[in-house]
Amino acid sequence: MPPSGPDHAGSAHAGSARDGYVHAGSALRERLDLLDREQLIELLVAAAERDPGLARRLTLVAAQADGDLAELRVSVHTAFTAAGYLDYWPAIRYAEAAAEVADAVACLVRDGRAGAALPLVTTAIDLLLATVGRADDSAGVLGDLMRRLLRMHAETCAAADPPVDALALARWLTEFQLGGQDWFTIDIADYAHPLGTDGLAAYRVAVARRWAKAPGDFQVRHAREGLARLDRDVPALVEVVGGELRYAAQYGRLARALADIGEPVSAIEWAERGLRAHPEDPPGAGLRDFLVEAYLGRGGGADAVRLRRDGLTAAPNLHTYRALRKAAERAGCWDAEKAKALTVLAERHPEDHVRALLADNDVSRAWRAARRTQLSGHTWDELARKRATTHPADALPVLRRRIDEVLTANGRDTYRDAVRRLQALREICARCGRGSEFTDYVKELAERHRRRPSFLAELTDAGLHT
Repeated sequence: MPPSGPDHAGSAHAGSARDGYVHAGSALRERLDLLDREQLIELLVAAAERDPGLARRLTLVAAQADGDLAELRVSVHTAFTAAGYLDYWPAIRYAEAAAEVADAVACLVRDGRAGAALPLVTTAIDLLLATVGRADDSAGVLGDLMRRLLRMHAETCAAADPPVDALALARWLTEFQLGGQDWFTIDIADYAHPLGTDGLAAYRVAVARRWAKAPGDFQVRHAREGLARLDRDVPALVEVVGGELRYAAQYGRLARALADIGEPVSAIEWAERGLRAHPEDPPGAGLRDFLVEAYLGRGGGADAVRLRRDGLTAAPNLHTYRALRKAAERAGCWDAEKAKALTVLAERHPEDHVRALLADNDVSRAWRAARRTQLSGHTWDELARKRATTHPADALPVLRRRIDEVLTANGRDTYRDAVRRLQALREICARCGRGSEFTDYVKELAERHRRRPSFLAELTDAGLHT
């Protein structure tokens, strides 16, 4: 059956509008075919004089068509140069115009003219960097544009033929990375080929000098880490990434860096060392998560399960229970772990014990366990909803109690929530053959809240009360 109603009508209207535009475009094309070249040029020039955006696009298309690098250079300088401070919307418009020029430069690279494109990309980056420092980029468009240009720069350097001047490239990378800006970084591995032995050596010397002067500087540290990753230099990574290793997050970052460069044994050793020093494994460190994946990756299922078991014991909750279940299932031993894990939760976090049983779809045990503990309203809601699918009569008292609890607050949202719950209750009462009981309950509820006209109006609008 086709959709109906206002949404469908709106969709149909939009479709008609699109069809109209297509038809109008076809008709316009037919009319333009009747004009000669000079007439078309005059029309485009007149339109471009009224629309700077159209003028820019036409200029770029023409420059691409005849390979006019001088025109592209002018376009880069014009689009990427900003006068004064850019507020939010001017920054967005600047980024949109500059992105069009970046598209045109990217076409040079795709057409095999990387050598010609490189100075344009470099100029765009330099001009954009100056603009970012005096612009409101809360929308993130300037940062996105810079990251795109940096990717283009690395690709252009790698594709240039003849090869780029390695020493000049090393000087530019050094200035960009260590020249004082702290917003953007480069990955030296992307430049290993165009830099070659001599360029990399020059870059290493520059980084080493800055490291000696300011080892705590973020950009210097990032540059040295990039070299250590490129060289697969474990001691250097430990020094740069780990630092003083005072915090669990430092161990976690070091372990992941070592894994990234293909040193899994060292990565595991440092993660284990970090977990021994910080058994609480605070948020952001991810030491247990890293080690579990590492153990499972090398076939150490028992080690992974042990680690998750220790995590559940240290912080018994639904999250650590699920983490243990996932690891044990992957190791093929969840049946042996499940009962002990549930016992830990039952003794130390009764509500999450109920939630774990619900997560395992063991509704009957969850129902029995719930009768022996205090639960939050949210957990009771989930439990009653699932219990109602097989034992609807059992869920009725819980559903009524939750409606009463909801109505201890005031406000339209509260009343609408109560009405939604009443509608669910009506359906379950009907399944149990207790429709009259529902009617009596609604009457009693309306009487009890007779001084809440807004609530009574919601009941009436939902057809629950007259």
